Amino acid sequence: MEKVEPAMKLSGRKRLGRAHRRLTGAICAVLLALALVAALAPFTLAVAPSFPDVPDTHPHHDAISYLALHQIVDGYVTGEFGPDGEVTRQQFAKMIVLAGGYQVSEADECPFADVLKGGPETLYPDNYVAVCAAKGITTGKTQTTFDPYGNITRHQVISMVVRAADDLQPGLLATPPDDWRATGIWGNDVTHGANAARAEYNSLLQELDLDTLDPTMSMTRGEVARVLYNLMVLLWPETTTTQPAATTVTDPPPPTESTTTTAGCGG
Repeated sequence: MEKVEPAMKLSGRKRLGRAHRRLTGAICAVLLALALVAALAPFTLAVAPSFPDVPDTHPHHDAISYLALHQIVDGYVTGEFGPDGEVTRQQFAKMIVLAGGYQVSEADECPFADVLKGGPETLYPDNYVAVCAAKGITTGKTQTTFDPYGNITRHQVISMVVRAADDLQPGLLATPPDDWRATGIWGNDVTHGANAARAEYNSLLQELDLDTLDPTMSMTRGEVARVLYNLMVLLWPETTTTQPAATTVTDPPPPTESTTTTAGCGG
């Protein structure tokens, strides 16, 4: 066997050492790049979901986009938002809790017997409704019923939004002067009229056509998004709030009884 000289052995070791250092350097560079990407990830600009049925020209486009970005509202599995669709009372309970940034847990016990339990993974609907009741945002239909599957009316939405504003920032909403009157029939209702007047006076109803909309009828998804957006702008005018993540607000199968909502009743 041919004898290898020591000088040749040393030269081979040097070459292997240089190759090892280059490989180590390359690996370190890749790891550093990945670390930088991970560090910068939280600062990446989020993009609001786009819905084909909510074009830029839609009157509530900005409100829907903002709430969808913060996962307060969601679209349907078809990819559409359905701005003209209706909202159930338990769906709105979740939306307003998310918009207000309230904390929700299984410890929040719902006082209404007709609201189903959602469990620890979703907390929906019972724990969200429970928070609304505990904070005085809703009074239910009766002391023991909420009518969770009934479509929420414009008057009911407005009363709940006003109560949420009073709870989150007491004194934020100004009281209208004695000689000030709400538009049309919005302020006439015994249960919701005063709240409707305060809401209009404090710009919570901006971008709604109060002259043509009936406050006793169901509020659409687009209108709900607008009112919640107006609430958030009023509460946090100079900051973009980060809201808790939401799962899609999808109702479980409804019970067999009627899901119609009695206008002007409860909230």
